[in-house]
Amino acid sequence: MKQDRPAELVDIARRLAAENPDFQAVLGPGEGDRATHSFMRQLRERVCKHFGVDYSEKKICGETSLAVDFYFPEEEAGCCLSSAYQAPPQDA
Repeated sequence: MKQDRPAELVDIARRLAAENPDFQAVLGPGEGDRATHSFMRQLRERVCKHFGVDYSEKKICGETSLAVDFYFPEEEAGCCLSSAYQAPPQDA
C-alpha cells in the first residue's frame, strides 16, 4: 500500500536529520538559526524533487500570512515540523 504524503514527508525529514550527527545539538542564536534554515531549505528541495511539486510554505488562511511548513491539498493536510527540532530528553 502506498504511503500518504505527510508520512512520506516525515520519513524524508528523518532521513535528512540522520545525515547530520549534530542535528540535535543546541547551537544557540545565530548558528542555530542558520542550521535550521539550512535544514528546511534542503528538506524543501528533497520534498519537491520527491513529489515533483512544491508543497512548501503554503498560506492557509485567506489574506493573512499564516503558513504551514508544507501543505498537501489532496489530503487537506498541513504539516509543521517544529517538533523535529526539539532535543531528545536528557538522562538526569
